[in-house]
Amino acid sequence: MGLVYASPQERESRLKSFTTTAGPSTKVEPDRSTRMFQLVQRQASLQPGPGGSLIYHGPTSIHHSWPSPPLSRPFSAGSTSTRNSKTNPPCPTSSYDSITKIAGFNIAEEEVAITNGLLLFFKWQYSHSMFIYREAFLRDHFGDRQNSKYWSPDLLLAICALGLQMSSDPGERDLGSRFYTTAESVCIVSGLTQPSILMVQTILCLAFYCLGQGDFSKSWGLQVHICIAFRMAQDLGFQKDPADWILHDFTITTSEDIEIRRRIYWGCYNSDKLISLILGRPVQLPWHDASVAQTDVLPDFPQMHHWLPAGFSNDTKNPGQLASLVLCFREQIRLSRNIESVLTGLTMQGAAPDEIEWEGCVADLSVKLYKWLESLPLPARWNRWEPCSASLLPSIAVLHTLIALNFDQAEQDISLDTTRPSKAKDICLSSAHAITCLVRKYRQQHGLRYAPIVLVYGISQASRSLRTFSAGHDETEYLYSMLEECQETWGLARDGVGLVRCGQGPAQRED
Repeated sequence: MGLVYASPQERESRLKSFTTTAGPSTKVEPDRSTRMFQLVQRQASLQPGPGGSLIYHGPTSIHHSWPSPPLSRPFSAGSTSTRNSKTNPPCPTSSYDSITKIAGFNIAEEEVAITNGLLLFFKWQYSHSMFIYREAFLRDHFGDRQNSKYWSPDLLLAICALGLQMSSDPGERDLGSRFYTTAESVCIVSGLTQPSILMVQTILCLAFYCLGQGDFSKSWGLQVHICIAFRMAQDLGFQKDPADWILHDFTITTSEDIEIRRRIYWGCYNSDKLISLILGRPVQLPWHDASVAQTDVLPDFPQMHHWLPAGFSNDTKNPGQLASLVLCFREQIRLSRNIESVLTGLTMQGAAPDEIEWEGCVADLSVKLYKWLESLPLPARWNRWEPCSASLLPSIAVLHTLIALNFDQAEQDISLDTTRPSKAKDICLSSAHAITCLVRKYRQQHGLRYAPIVLVYGISQASRSLRTFSAGHDETEYLYSMLEECQETWGLARDGVGLVRCGQGPAQRED
């Protein structure tokens, strides 16, 4: 009550006295970088493993520790790589000689095929295989291979194995198969005991090769490749932003290293969703587990035009063209997140309490996909009604190779009641017609020898929808013929032709 009857001067004096003696308000907060370091240390740590590689340990790991902050080290965009035997073991296979015995032939004598394989890969497959950073790989390939951070002979062979499947020379395609076998042997012999960025990239290339060949008698080997690649990426701490590890991992010496590792992680994230989509398997790199910043554009080195993706080679002076490749890559990440939601949502069918709730879940997933499609920036859009002369970039074709993922629901609708209108069926057919237009244009401009693997999946699903719902016999036969053209590159297309032709739609099951 004393303040009530006190004079204004006395009240002011008492209030000032209160603020100067109050402890909590004068507490000095640590700066943001210190608090962020402490937070990262509580959540996870990178520690040297038995082989010298840095291994990620989460907060529940028995090996997780909370060390004091290491001594800071200089970090600048122009600094060079610093080798440290404790944190960065040398590349186990740094020359052709080291794997010639495993290969059974002299790899150095196959330089022409290797160069052609690289050109085919970076021209036709790089836009959807960006878990490899092209500029860093090629710089090391044509530069100092012995001290390279982003090149190894087994990764080179794995990339060439993928690229040579698009070669018109049967001898080169056979050589690509031998490259695959050699790279796989190197991984088994030495790679699994020495986790590294290069090994993750190599195993992913092997997984895509195996998937593309469609030989599911080796499906166990394919699953092993996929599981090992993504588990190794997690063991290396890829799911955390590389900027958080610069005080621990001495291989991160430049701002370019940070961006390269971000690019590699998001490339792995996209690959996980594509493989899960094609095989109908759960995802292994969930969105919510990662804290990696978005990727950005890095400058190209001179004389890059030979290695640019198709559609970019004729306009190398336009920086907007180069930026649009990264723009499409970012949109692939957004699409992959939607695919993750779809695949996760489809597994909820058994948990849904009734059919109505399940149908609502499927409808929500379709709405997400269409919202993503409508929100695409202008350079990444494609219109089926545009003139035939309009250029179709493969990187944009990849984005638009969509088929409604509620095919099973649409099939169930028509099986139960052929007179009942089905929105899921309408969405499937609309997607199938769009893919038919896309494939026709891609074939006209590029040829289906160079079709990306996701286009093979899209053609297969579109033809399946058209056949099941008896919609457009001529269009269905056209898609069959397109799958047959894709067989020259992808064995997966051969499987697609067999499965679709042998499949029975609801209308045929009554016989």
